[in-house]
Amino acid sequence: MTANQNSTTDDFFSVNGPLNDCLEDYQLRTEQVEMAKSIIGTIKDKSSLVVEAGTGVGKTFAYLYPALLKGGKVVISTATKNLQDQLFFNDIPKIREALKISVKVNILKGRGNYICKLRMENTIQEGMFFNKEDAQHLHLIKAFSDNTDSGEVSEISEIPETSTIWPMVTSTKENCLGQDCEFYKECFLVKARKEALESEVLIVNHHLFFADFVLKR
Repeated sequence: MTANQNSTTDDFFSVNGPLNDCLEDYQLRTEQVEMAKSIIGTIKDKSSLVVEAGTGVGKTFAYLYPALLKGGKVVISTATKNLQDQLFFNDIPKIREALKISVKVNILKGRGNYICKLRMENTIQEGMFFNKEDAQHLHLIKAFSDNTDSGEVSEISEIPETSTIWPMVTSTKENCLGQDCEFYKECFLVKARKEALESEVLIVNHHLFFADFVLKR
C-alpha cells in the first residue's frame, strides 16, 4: 500500500474525519484502521485475508470502507438475517454518507423470506387457518403486499416470526410455478434476484451463500 493510501485511510478514520461526522460518540480505534489498511492491500494484490478481531474493534466499518471505496462487485455474507438488516439499513448508509459516493446496494435472503402472492391469494380463498390470529395476520400481510416493493417478511414487525401464517404465504421451491405463475411479473423473489445481479454490493447470509456455492459445484 502506498503512503498516500495509508494517509487517506488514516484521515477517514481520524477523530476529525468524515466517519466521525456521521457517527455519534465516535472513537478512533487503531486496530480498526490497521484492519482497513490490510483489506485495502488484499484487494489491491488480489489475494486472500483472514482476520480475527475481538468485540469492540469495529470490524464492520473496517471492511465496509475498502469494500465501498474500491468499487467492483462485492458480496458480504453474514451469520444471521438480523445482521443483514443491520448492514443494509444502518451501517452501509453511514459509510456511504461518509464517503459521499453512490453505490448500488441490495440485500438477498432465502426464498422463504418473501411473500408469494399466489400462495397468499390461495390462502385467502381457502380460509383454512390454524387459529384466529392467522386470519388477522393474513389481513396485515395482504395490505403489506399491496404496498411494498420488497415483499420481505421481516418488514412486517407486527407479526412474530413464529406465526403459523408464514408457511402459508411465503415462497417455497415445491410450490413455485416459475414463469407459469400468474403473478410471475409481480413476484417479490424474482425481483429481489434481479436486483441482486445488478448490485455493486450484495448482502447475503451464510446459509444462502453456501447453498449457492454447493449448487454451482
